[in-house]
Amino acid sequence: MPALLLAGTRFTIAGVILLGWCRWRGLRLSWPAPTMLRLGLIGLLLLGGGNVGLIYAEKSVPSGLASLVLAVVPLYVALIEMLLPGGEPLPARGWLGMALGFVGLGALVWPSLRTGLAGDRTLLIALGVLLAGGFSWTVGSILSGDPSCRRTALSRLLGR
Repeated sequence: MPALLLAGTRFTIAGVILLGWCRWRGLRLSWPAPTMLRLGLIGLLLLGGGNVGLIYAEKSVPSGLASLVLAVVPLYVALIEMLLPGGEPLPARGWLGMALGFVGLGALVWPSLRTGLAGDRTLLIALGVLLAGGFSWTVGSILSGDPSCRRTALSRLLGR
């Protein structure tokens, strides 16, 4: 089944169930346009970029390797948080922990990466899609956090 069709069907069914539940409970289903646009962007980044990228990549990447590759998300978060105005830098101890973790991940991923570098283009493309999906998930997660961080991150994303 194509990745977009699988993800779209899954999220449409879940969305209908959640909307029905919210309606049954009497919760408000509409918000001001800027809020709806922000929520739509967050959903697109999290589900459209992160989950669809994972679903696509797992057609050629084993799920264990995919989970190891997506362990890059904490590094993405640390780097983006440092680059944002008012963002918190990672302390030396945090960098050491991150480096040790990535050395371990590199040791685990290296055999598959070596196979990909030996000519398996499909695997390399899938790994690239996984990294892009992880980045999309990270940006969506940051935008869904603190409102001041959302405004700053969104402005940077849109080049304003």
